[in-house]
Amino acid sequence: MRFGERVRPICLPSTTDTLDALQSCTVAGSGPLVFLGEPTTVPREAFLRILPDYLCESVPEYGGSEMYSSSMLCAGQVGSFVNPCRGDSGSPLACMSPTGRRTLYGVVSFGLPCINATAPDGYTRITKFLPWLLEMISNLQN
Repeated sequence: MRFGERVRPICLPSTTDTLDALQSCTVAGSGPLVFLGEPTTVPREAFLRILPDYLCESVPEYGGSEMYSSSMLCAGQVGSFVNPCRGDSGSPLACMSPTGRRTLYGVVSFGLPCINATAPDGYTRITKFLPWLLEMISNLQN
């Protein structure tokens, strides 16, 4: 992988990081701008907030609290949801950490079709997978 203007490394959070004080969160991706549309040629970015889990648990299509787990986090824009679209899965959810660094806190996982941006989206919570991620990084360096 070559780092450049559009491809840069990102910090990983600490296992002790909480989501409470995070600011300036963004999700970036090249998915289509409309449901069943073509992917964009230029990556796009949307500004989001980390939201309380109950907002994702309350979306019937997500399966309720039985399906929503502590390995997920909920993000979106309250009142006017902007969301990733098909093709954005795996895209980064990055926030400014309390230490002032751009940090990866989530990965796009699930949501309603982008034609229906009426609910927040679910993201994989990076802090739950840090031990595994660090082990994989360590294995690459050996």
